[in-house]
Order: sequence, then structure tokens, then C-alpha cells
Amino acid sequence: MATFNQQTAVSEMIRSGGCPDELDEKRKSKAEYQKQRDLEEQRKAGTAPAMVDVDTGRDINPHIPQFISQNPWYVPSSGPTLKHQRPHPERQTDIAEVDQWYARGVTGKRATKWRKGACENCGAMGHKERDCFERPRKKKARFTNRDIAGDDIQAPELSLGFDAKRDRWNGYDPKAHEDTIEQYKQTEELRRLHREQQIKDGELEPPEENEDEDKYADDADMAGVSVDMDSRTRITVRNLRIREDTAKYLYNLDPNGPHYDPKSRSMRENPFAGVPGKEKEAAKFSGENFVRYTGEVVDANEAQVFAWNARCQGVDVHALAEPTKLEQYKRDFEQQKEKSKKEHMEKLLETYGGREHLEAPSKELLMAQTENYVEYSRTGSVIKGQEKSSVKSRFDEDVYPGNHSSVWGSYWEDGKWGYRCCRATLKNAYCTQSGMRDGPIEMVSRLDVEWSAKLVLSSDSHQSNIFSIRFFFLLLEWAVHGVPWIIGTVWAACRSFHFNYPAHEQRRACILVFGIFLDLLITGILKLSFRRPRPPYNKGNDQIFDAPVADKFSFPSGHSSRSAMLAVLGFALIQPQDLLLKAALFAYPVVLGLSRIAMGRHYIADVLAGLLFGFFEGRIALMLPQEAVDLGNRVYQYFIADLF
Repeated sequence: MATFNQQTAVSEMIRSGGCPDELDEKRKSKAEYQKQRDLEEQRKAGTAPAMVDVDTGRDINPHIPQFISQNPWYVPSSGPTLKHQRPHPERQTDIAEVDQWYARGVTGKRATKWRKGACENCGAMGHKERDCFERPRKKKARFTNRDIAGDDIQAPELSLGFDAKRDRWNGYDPKAHEDTIEQYKQTEELRRLHREQQIKDGELEPPEENEDEDKYADDADMAGVSVDMDSRTRITVRNLRIREDTAKYLYNLDPNGPHYDPKSRSMRENPFAGVPGKEKEAAKFSGENFVRYTGEVVDANEAQVFAWNARCQGVDVHALAEPTKLEQYKRDFEQQKEKSKKEHMEKLLETYGGREHLEAPSKELLMAQTENYVEYSRTGSVIKGQEKSSVKSRFDEDVYPGNHSSVWGSYWEDGKWGYRCCRATLKNAYCTQSGMRDGPIEMVSRLDVEWSAKLVLSSDSHQSNIFSIRFFFLLLEWAVHGVPWIIGTVWAACRSFHFNYPAHEQRRACILVFGIFLDLLITGILKLSFRRPRPPYNKGNDQIFDAPVADKFSFPSGHSSRSAMLAVLGFALIQPQDLLLKAALFAYPVVLGLSRIAMGRHYIADVLAGLLFGFFEGRIALMLPQEAVDLGNRVYQYFIADLF
């Protein structure tokens, strides 16, 4: 900017009463324009003085364009200035300084009596009674004029800038830390006085002041060791490097050698290979190229090769675009490959045999010797070689002294060890009541298992041919099985309803149906509740019509309960007069129960519980009301009669 054109505001022209034509400058000549242009060039070159701002008194840079430095017509000026380019003071916001902050812990003037407009509770100016933070007084300061609180300080409204709002230390007073320093000084002084008192009382020994200061002078030169001369202690510092080591990129300075990769910071090859004088280092040096094939790198490479082979076979899969799909394909392929390999091996074994050679025992069992060196003493104890196995207990294992059936330390009560069999807490006590202190349930269960095992048939009697006793027991079992009885009783009830049998005949059929289903329901619930497993000597390969869940358990016996229930219903519904028929009805549940024990199907307690439950089931079935029979007849006529 070399020249300044005076801009006169319209208000100034009106105020001066002049005409715009008179105030306009005369048209400049060509020489004046040339002179003005030369002056501008001289100011830019520095040979002529620059224009001075009339407001600030500072030079105006001549390189500033005129459209920036020239003030507009609505901002009048008496000379050249850049005032119009600077922020307007009236539009600026006063930002709080660094030392400006809210007053903390400061109270105002304390009056001697209550003033109008003050708080009626504490007497301070600045808040009302409902906003008072003091405890409500019994006698307010307005009426007592005593204990007037200090006036509230009006907090200034600080305008914080961007940085001040985010400054975590804004408003922090460093002088507050002096209290903490003083507190620590007092604590150290009390600790020093207490230590001096302990030394005077003889509780502590005084420190040795005459110890040689050069005691650790030699150690100070060691790598990784620093010595604190004030406390006379040696401090070991684990440095990442030692003084004698060499950076791996300095092993081989050949710029064309592919030894060190600066990107991965790994030594790919042996840097001492072919270097004269470094034969020893080359022999023991191991490069870091193996790291590239550790971790999941091998799996990733195998997946990539699998993807390439799959694309050659026409499978659209990509290792990078579809990694999940590739992983699933690879897993399925490996499973199918392993499955086909096993099938091929099974086919070879079935064709040529030799399976026993694949399951051969270990060489230690075949040769009765191992490569482990063991040296024994004359007494048979191990002197050298095999180590002793760790002792699991501080007491002797597998030692049962004093007629005990459990080891010492297997029982704990009231802070004392003892024997579990008799619960005796004296180590030298003789077990004379083994099993007497067991609970009644445990004792009955143990006796049940022992007696049931004695009644089981021998292994020779387990053959299920027609001439064996087991086949006879199987006939008894099949005769009272639930499935035939369900089919038979339901068919009999439907037949009685279809041909309109007499009412007592229909009731008999309904009682049989109700009794069979009641027995199945009760025994199923009890078996699933107790979950007592079948006897281990049960030969279950000849059982038929097994229930999928309930027949896995033993308590109670379903066949025994069903036979007892049928016997009760037979005595009540048939009312036999023949003595042989009565004896048969009575003996059938007993013989069936004994067969269940002899075949190994159930324990004695299972059979007894089944007979007991069957008796009560029969009594409950006999109480079936006539309304239930009528309901069954209506159900048959509505749902089933159309099928016949």
C-alpha cells in the first residue's frame, strides 16, 4: 500500500454542508499516477519510509494490498490505518485471567445486629431463610441479635476460555500443598524421636558410622549394579542391555546382504556365514527366520494352500475374502478325510485281520524291563534311581489296624481325626462295632445288596434256553409285562362299551384299565425320584419292551407291584371259590418277586417295596366310582365308536 484515499462518510458530508462534487478530488494526471506508482515501489523496496498508522503510530506494511488496507466509506478515518481490520473492542468478551478465581473459604463482614433484608435464621446478608445452610435455630438471629453470621461473598461471573475450561489445575492454590509438606515433616520428626528413644532403651542398635565407604567400590563397576553410598546398600538394576553386547544390525555391515530386516527387526539369516575369523560365532549362531513359521503362521499357510487346491477343483472360495467359509470347508474336508481313512482301515482289518497287533501292550509289560536305572539296598529300599511317589497323606495308607475297615484320618469330628468305620478318635482303639454306628438307611442298603447277591442265579443258569430255569422266569416276567396288559385291558373296556355289556362287567374292565395306568404312573415317578441303579450283575440283554428312562432304575420293582395289584383285583373281582385258584393268585406275586431277585433284575428291597405299593394300588383301583365308568363310556361313544 503506497497511497491513501480519503473516504468521507455521508453523514460527514451532510454535517459539513458541502456538495459531493466539491468534495471529490480532481482527476489526477498521468504524471501524478506515475509518481504514485514509483512511491509505492520505493516503499516496497525499502528506500522510502512506509506510511504510519494514525491510531497506533506503527508502520504499515507496504506489501499489504490496497483492498485490505483501504478503510471502507462507513468507517471514516483521518489518515491511513488498519483499525477496520482489527477486532472491535465493544464486541470482545473479557476472558478471566489466570489469577482470577472464585473466593473459597472467605466470609464477608460480620454485623453486630440483624439488618433488614438479611437471613432471619443466621443474620447474614445474601440469602433468605429458606436458603440458609445453618441449622435452624430455636431462637432466630432476627429476635436475639446474637451470633450474626458473616455476609455471603458474591461470587464473580468468570468468563473462561476454551483452555481454561479444560485445565484440570485451574483454581488450584499451590500454597495448599505446604500443609501436606508440614504434616510429613512433623511425622518424620516424631519417627526420629521415637527411634532415638528406642536406642536409649536398648531396643534398637545404633547405626554403624565407621563402616568403610569403599566396601562396595568394586561392585559399583559391575554391569547392572548400582550402589547407594548413603544407605550402604547394593541395588541390582536389570538393564535391557549390557556394555559388551552389540546390536544385531551391526553384526554384518554388508549393505547387499539379506541378514537383518529393519521392518520386522529380525535377523533372517546367519550374519557370520562366510566371514573370516567368525567361525565360532557362525557355528553357534541361530537366526530368527524360524519365527516366521511359528504360532498360527503354519495354519494360515495351510489354509492358503487348501484354498488354491479347492479353486483348482472348481470350489469358489478365497482365503482373504472369505476366511470363515474357507475354515468351515477345511474342517469338513479334514473330518471327511479322517472318516474315510478310518473306514478304509476297518475294511482292511475285517478282510485280513490283525487287529490284536494294533492293541499290543507296551514294551515294559512285554519285556518286563525298562531303561530306568534303579539301585536297591540289601533291605530292598531304593538307593538311587526312581524317585519315591509323593505322599498324599501324613498318615499311613492302606493300613487297617485294630479290625478297622478304614484308614486312620478318614474321619474328622470336633477338631480330631479318627476312623470312618466306627468313628473312633483314638488311634489305638479297637473296632468292635464296625457298621453298628452307620445310619439305618446305609446299614439296610448294605444288607440288601449283600443278601440279594447271594440269591442271584449262577452264571451257568443264565442261559435262556427252554430247558433252563431262567427261561421259566422270563415267561413269568413277560406274563405281567405292562405293554400286553395295557393293550388287553383297553381292548376289553372298549369291547364292553361296544357290545353294551352289563354295568358290573364294564366296571371290572374300567378298574383293570385304571389299575394298570395307576401302577405305571406310580412306579415311574418313584423310579425317577430315587434313581437307584440296577444291580451290576443284571443281564439286561433279554429284556423286551423297556421304557426309555424309567426302566434304567431299580427301585421299586414294577413287575412286583403290577403282579400284587392284579392279585388284589383278582381276589376282589373274581371272588374265586376254588382253593387252587386262591393259592395261585397268592403265590404268583411271591414267585415273580423271587424270580426278579434271582435274575438280577432287582434287589430284595425293590421287590418288597413293589409288592407293598401293588397292594395299595389294587385297593385304590377298587374305589373307582361309577361316574368314572360312565365317563369312559361317553368318551368311547364320542371318539372311538365311529372307528369300528
